[in-house]
Amino acid sequence: MIINIIAALFCGQSFYSLAKRHGKSEVLFFIVGIFCYLFLHYLILNLLTLIIVLESNITNLVSLVSAATACYFLLLAQNKSWSQTKNRSDILDDDL
Repeated sequence: MIINIIAALFCGQSFYSLAKRHGKSEVLFFIVGIFCYLFLHYLILNLLTLIIVLESNITNLVSLVSAATACYFLLLAQNKSWSQTKNRSDILDDDL
């Protein structure tokens, strides 16, 4: 479906802008965001088709929403991780 490609590109663009904001490699995280979405989407899609036998459109929609939500939480975790390393002032050797 074309909506999967659009969602994967949107996820990649979100990782790209986060990496650009924190001074990391933008292109690498764009590719990581796309692969993260695609991996999660097809993993959830395969698990749903093994467990529940539904129409393919319904399982595709559920896996699309689930993968997008999982990518969003990964993006939040990465943002929190990079923000914590930038704001650490309690390092013992900071004065040296």
